[in-house]
Amino acid sequence: MIKKINENGALVMESLLGGAVIRHRSGRVVALGSTAVLAAAGVGPLVMLTSSTASANAALVVSTLADSGVGSLRQAMLDANSAAGVDTITFTAGLTGTIDVQSDLPVLDEGIDLQGPGASVITIDGGWTAAGGDSAGHALFVLDDIDVSEGASTISGVTITGGNSSNNPDNSGGAIQKYYGDADLTITDVVLTGNFADNDGGAVSLYATDGTVTIRDSVISNNVAADDGGALSANGDGALVLTLNNVEITGNTAVSDGGGLYLYEGSFTIVNSTIDGNTTDGDGGGIHFYGGSLTLNNVEITGNDAAENGGGLYSNDGSLTIVESTISGNSALYDGGGIVFEDGPLTLNNVEISGNTAGDDGGGLYFEDGTLTIVESTISGNTADDKGGGIRIQYGSLTIVESTISGNTADDEGGGLYFEDGTLTIVESTISGNTAGNGGSGGLGNGGGGGLWLDDVDGTISDTTISGNTAGDGGGGIYLYETLMTISNSTLSGNSADRGGALYIKTDDLDDYGSATFIENSTISGNHAAQDGGAIFTGMDEEIVSLEIVQSTITDNSTDGLGENVGGIALQDNAEVTITGSIVAGNLGNDIGLYSTSLPSLNASDSVLGVIQSGVTLIDGGGTQIGVTDPMLGLLANNGGVTKTHALLAGSPAIDAGPNPVPVFDGNEFDQRGVGFARIVFGVADVGAFEVQEPPATEPTTEPIAPTFTG
Repeated sequence: MIKKINENGALVMESLLGGAVIRHRSGRVVALGSTAVLAAAGVGPLVMLTSSTASANAALVVSTLADSGVGSLRQAMLDANSAAGVDTITFTAGLTGTIDVQSDLPVLDEGIDLQGPGASVITIDGGWTAAGGDSAGHALFVLDDIDVSEGASTISGVTITGGNSSNNPDNSGGAIQKYYGDADLTITDVVLTGNFADNDGGAVSLYATDGTVTIRDSVISNNVAADDGGALSANGDGALVLTLNNVEITGNTAVSDGGGLYLYEGSFTIVNSTIDGNTTDGDGGGIHFYGGSLTLNNVEITGNDAAENGGGLYSNDGSLTIVESTISGNSALYDGGGIVFEDGPLTLNNVEISGNTAGDDGGGLYFEDGTLTIVESTISGNTADDKGGGIRIQYGSLTIVESTISGNTADDEGGGLYFEDGTLTIVESTISGNTAGNGGSGGLGNGGGGGLWLDDVDGTISDTTISGNTAGDGGGGIYLYETLMTISNSTLSGNSADRGGALYIKTDDLDDYGSATFIENSTISGNHAAQDGGAIFTGMDEEIVSLEIVQSTITDNSTDGLGENVGGIALQDNAEVTITGSIVAGNLGNDIGLYSTSLPSLNASDSVLGVIQSGVTLIDGGGTQIGVTDPMLGLLANNGGVTKTHALLAGSPAIDAGPNPVPVFDGNEFDQRGVGFARIVFGVADVGAFEVQEPPATEPTTEPIAPTFTG
């Protein structure tokens, strides 16, 4: 220990152990940080006068823009390394301009608190330029294996540019590198622009490091990484906590993955930030995320590009949550113009995914093998050159609640959604205006499932509108292939296709099971097919296609008459069809018919049926009205509930003509409109999706009473 007397006459004891705690029983001396100031107060113990660990040393002041010498930034960093504990580096008031760094700055081995006067005031320039190439420029801020005991670091209020990581450990981090260590780091009010990493992290590299890193109120732009993370690369080995708050990440480039950010195995949060115009030759134009957890809240990911997959964001083997954010205008050469997500849970809550483009599948989102939940979100205006204009999902579970999938386009199948092999739940949502294939032109087009293409899916759709979708092949609204599907309390309207304007159902004799479709308390209206099945078409293979329609209304659908002129339901030999308590009438041409040379049969009871084509065998279970050309229905309208319905007009043959009792299914106590609209009002259920209700009670009218005054 070195003893000194300061200018005030007090005894100063400096530890040679770099700030280790020193105890002296007789004098009760404790040294913290690198110095301790002791003052004698008569007879009694010495009293220590010291600042906290984080500011134990006097501030080091940068007073010149020179690269070296007294008052330079370089000298301040050297002095910080020579003194134990966290050192504060400030700048002389009024100093402004650029510090041109002529050689690599000193590697920092303890925490620093660099307090710049503002990013527009002081610039630290390492000399790298794109024109100068890989050998130009110098290393700037390298925090080498700094642990908690050696102090947290802060860098604020400066612009850092022209850094080159070629001489850094791992050749990463053009402007700032945190290499190993578990001390915290905060970067605030900083502009990191025009830096280069010969490996990862064009501006910032967090390599094999733990602790908490926070970047806020900053800009990271136009940086280049020769490998991953054009702006930032974070490799936390699972224990890193990284938060970006109010950060603009724009115009960065990565040769491998993560044009903007490359995030690997940590806990990552991005809030109130913009990720825009970044590019990569690999995956993840805006963000590449692998392992751990990532949360995006109020984030815009726009205009990014990936030469492979995930134009906006690529995620693999992690947990991703996106809230109140926008993913738009991104592009990928292959899959996932907006997002690619593989292996894990993904939650989208109040998110807009729009205007993204994929060269293959999943214009808005490509999802594989996990659990996808979409709540109060919009997937719109995305384009895929192959499957899934809005979403392409394979192997997983998908839940869509109170969301909209609209205006998406796929050159092949699944304009809105292409889903293969998994479970699906759609509740109170809208699937509208999507397009699959070339739209058809009288002949068989390419691309089925304008709204939804479902292959080997176990699904339910409830309280949902599927409208205005178009398919060049089958299934303007929905294409079901080898799928178990229940559609309830929903409306399919205004969809069009070559066959099956609203719904196309198909199976394959080479697979383990056929398709089964249950339509309950639903309306299929105003759909169109160029050939047959304006409402529904059942495809022909050796396996059975099972179709059960209960308490539903199928009306006002049409066909161009290019086949058998079936505007309603077109059946083939392999169809097992049961119609109970339903209206299938008022469609153009045949309401129920066959396709080609098939000779189908159907079972019906307590229903209202229109024109049944010759060749279709009807097995009547009783109570069925046949040949009804006018079921006396109102226009498709908002009659209550969350979906449109056809009201029964006075005198309709469907009133009080339904099954007694009502068939058992979830929600059978109400009509399509749901709670508040009882299924049985006048003793017997009506036929179809709509039940006539008791007229609302009128309030009794009374004459006003004239007030009587006293006094």
